[in-house]
Amino acid sequence: MTNQTDRRNFLSKGAAATFTIMAPHLVRGSQANSALSVGLLGCGNRGMYVSGYFAKNEFAKVTALCDIYEDRLTVGEAKYAGAKKFKAHQDLLASDIDAVYIATPIFFHPEHFEAATKARKHIFMEKAAAVDVKGCNRVLAAARKADPTKRISMDFQQRYGAEYQHCHQLVTGGELGPLKMVRGVAGYRRADQEGPSGQ
Repeated sequence: MTNQTDRRNFLSKGAAATFTIMAPHLVRGSQANSALSVGLLGCGNRGMYVSGYFAKNEFAKVTALCDIYEDRLTVGEAKYAGAKKFKAHQDLLASDIDAVYIATPIFFHPEHFEAATKARKHIFMEKAAAVDVKGCNRVLAAARKADPTKRISMDFQQRYGAEYQHCHQLVTGGELGPLKMVRGVAGYRRADQEGPSGQ
């Protein structure tokens, strides 16, 4: 992997490995202090878990936290020392962060996504887009009006993965023959265990 490719990978691996954006120096205007500042909107289990991948990347730094619950902000502050704390998403988005990771409950996604596009931030949002068609349409409308220089992605990492795309091509291309049966397996972790579930 080239250095240029490394600089374009916002996350190195894991649940949100598909969120890629511009080279940090292109976003900030210089090579110096080029780590992208990320704001975490929603400090619940999922937000704290996935944001850990941001923190492991040398080109990103979680610099701001936002949650309506003080105890969740305290958890976030313990993990991201020095990060600014906000109770209102409007204040987070008005700050100097480059990107926002939206990990709030799904029914808040349309409102928070729309606000993030208006604030001209790079956006990585948890799935699903909304809880109903009206909310999904609101997200789509906001995305169409978003600054085209900003990167927007949702946490559908397996749909972007090269291995999964190859498997899809094998199935849809007919190489495996007619599809007779599909079996799905899903994992689950308790909220007190490490892992992506339990948001």
